[in-house]
Amino acid sequence: MVFIITKHSQISTNILKYLYSSYLNISIEKQTNKTNLKETNHVPRNEWFSMVMKRNQGIQNLRERVIPISRTESFGRIFGTKHENIKDQLTHEIILQLIMQHLSTVGYKKTKKIIQKDSGVQYIPRYLRDSRLQSLVRVAIKNVDTIWDQTLDSQTTQTDFGIGIVNLLSALGYEWGEEFDEELTSIWEEEQTTSIIYEEKSVLKENQQENEIEEGEKTENSTKEIKAASLNQLVEFLTHETKPKVLWLKTFLMTYQSFTTPRILLYKLIDRYNIPKEKQILYQNRVQQIKLRVCNFLKFWITDYFSDFNEKLLNEVQAFIENTLINDGFKGMAENLKQVIERNLNSSDLKDNSNLEDPPDAKLPKNIFSPKLSLFDVDPEEIARQITLIDFSLYKKIKAPEMMNLAWLKPQLKHRAQNLIALNKRINSIPMWTATMILKAPLLKNRTKMVSRMISIAFHLRKLNNFSSCFAIIKGLSLAPIKRLKFTYESISKKTLDTFNSLTSELNELNTLKKYRDLLVKINPPCIQYLQLYLSSLKKIEKNHDDYFNSLINFKKRRLIYDVVNSFQRFQKAEYNFLSVYQIESRIKTFPSLEETILIQKSLKCEPRRVKREEIK
Repeated sequence: MVFIITKHSQISTNILKYLYSSYLNISIEKQTNKTNLKETNHVPRNEWFSMVMKRNQGIQNLRERVIPISRTESFGRIFGTKHENIKDQLTHEIILQLIMQHLSTVGYKKTKKIIQKDSGVQYIPRYLRDSRLQSLVRVAIKNVDTIWDQTLDSQTTQTDFGIGIVNLLSALGYEWGEEFDEELTSIWEEEQTTSIIYEEKSVLKENQQENEIEEGEKTENSTKEIKAASLNQLVEFLTHETKPKVLWLKTFLMTYQSFTTPRILLYKLIDRYNIPKEKQILYQNRVQQIKLRVCNFLKFWITDYFSDFNEKLLNEVQAFIENTLINDGFKGMAENLKQVIERNLNSSDLKDNSNLEDPPDAKLPKNIFSPKLSLFDVDPEEIARQITLIDFSLYKKIKAPEMMNLAWLKPQLKHRAQNLIALNKRINSIPMWTATMILKAPLLKNRTKMVSRMISIAFHLRKLNNFSSCFAIIKGLSLAPIKRLKFTYESISKKTLDTFNSLTSELNELNTLKKYRDLLVKINPPCIQYLQLYLSSLKKIEKNHDDYFNSLINFKKRRLIYDVVNSFQRFQKAEYNFLSVYQIESRIKTFPSLEETILIQKSLKCEPRRVKREEIK
């Protein structure tokens, strides 16, 4: 029995009423228990579903009948399913047919022949475009939210098991955004019930001509900004025979994964290229120009966002080049695209540093090889360098999709934001680590040294333009358990205290992205951006702007997101030129810390309330 819940709320309501009354014997007319409702509102979101299922066994049983792939033990107990029963339905021959059809679809025909020979089962050709086995598995996992829980462990670093799941899902062609499959309606068949919504601009900006694909050619829409449009309309607009601004194309390519997927976008481009014969008569001389615009779009996409293409998608691009472009006489463009792909495939993640100056000598302590080496032994500047190298190794890897749809906060999207989550967790752990390092020193003399050392590290981090870690240390020094250490701060030198006050003042001033950007204009790379400020800006955009406007993609929102993400990625290619020192790096790879309650206890022990200076050791 399969139930299909439509998008229409009235139909959905009627279906649920029917299920409640006919199968579950639940009266929806009963008054809601206000006590239970109040209790439910205070349950953590991730525990809500399991709580509902536990309280309503009828709903749980029905769900397990409809979606047995949920893998719950009670399903097996209720139905008493035995291995033999499943085997009767999924016979050895049926499974082999599914496997061989899959192998045939992906091109492993020799392997298919070997299976036929060894098993004695003759393959029956199925004239299907996609792998039936792959489709069945994709349908099965689509409703299993917990599958994504396996892709992240508690430390935000993927285990081999988690990586294996992500790779498997990718191989299956499953990706976040399957709900966008409805947008596979052909560009040429979409009913034009709505038009692109524009925001009129009365005056052109002085630099607007520079944003066009080719200089000297003014676009039809140069005084307009797209506010909202359907996916088909956006693709059509960006491959129009006139030349759209590069800024629009950049905005789309950076943000499109917030409303569709790479697979669907490629299908849209190919669909746009394959102009139906009846439309070719209408478009006449514009046919060739539209096809070239599609190729230019594809070239731009491959050049700037090659990581969007998994192996399967890349094969489809190459098939389009070989089977369509060359046959249509676009040999020059086809060769150009193949060269772009080849360059990206052969490019190394390692940057050529041959033109850089030799890195400065590391400031190493005499006991660098001692197992008892501590941060007290290392020069603060060298500690800042090593922290920065680790931070930058994460910062430079953060891709635009990691910052879309608040992916770093949503369980089902976290697997797409590995680098962002890792850097964010690292930065967020620094304040508590700072406080822990200070309060671990039992003597006032040592605490004073550690506070001074932390301020010095923050100062050097600021000199290196590592805003995230610098301000994280300043926040740690401002935590209540540290801030109350009156006699510790009184023992710090005036010069060090002035440095701390200066950094604190700068942190307080940079409370908006605009003020921070004004500061960025004055600095030279390399730089590690102030992560928390960017994440805060993205949260505000998500809160204040809906994804859709009148059922159309809110492209204005994507322009705002592009502006933030593009600014954040600005310094990703400018590497720091320092030597990595393993002995120091290993001690700051993570920032272990004590819990806040313990820190408060230690703070009170170091400097009890109403204690006198002479009473402190």
